[in-house]
Order: sequence, then structure tokens, then C-alpha cells
Amino acid sequence: FVDRWNAGLPDLFAHGVEAIPYVREFVEAVRSAGIAYCVATSARVSKMHITLGQTGLLPLFEHAMFSSTMVSRGKPFPDLFLHAA
Repeated sequence: FVDRWNAGLPDLFAHGVEAIPYVREFVEAVRSAGIAYCVATSARVSKMHITLGQTGLLPLFEHAMFSSTMVSRGKPFPDLFLHAA
């Protein structure tokens, strides 16, 4: 099941994923100000590539993408966010 689910993710997220209004402008302002930023999620990096790619935001985050697969303890522990910081 898990393999079939993961194989279907690109199709599942290929349509209907939209950026929240003004996110691009906000992230670009943060970057221009020299403030560090990232995306940290319990999702796999492959899902982040799909969803951020669909919204056109992937180039803004490729340098700083963190997944719960990168730490030993996921939700509800703060390990992912401490790692990202």
C-alpha cells in the first residue's frame, strides 16, 4: 500500500496546488532583507518538490528544505524544527 501511495503522489499533487496569496512576495522580501528562512514539514522531500514545484516556489526553498525523515523523532516532538533552525 505504501509503495502504491508514494507512487501516486505526483499525480495526486499535480493539480490543484496553489501558493497562498503573497507568499512569493513575502519570501522574496525576507530573502532581500538577509533573513534566514526555510520550509520544515513532516512530509517527505519528494512531496515538497512536487508541491513547491507546482506553485512555482521551489527555487526559493531548494536551499533550505527540511523533512521529518531527517530527524529521529517526528511529531509531536520539536526535533525537526530544532534541526531546521
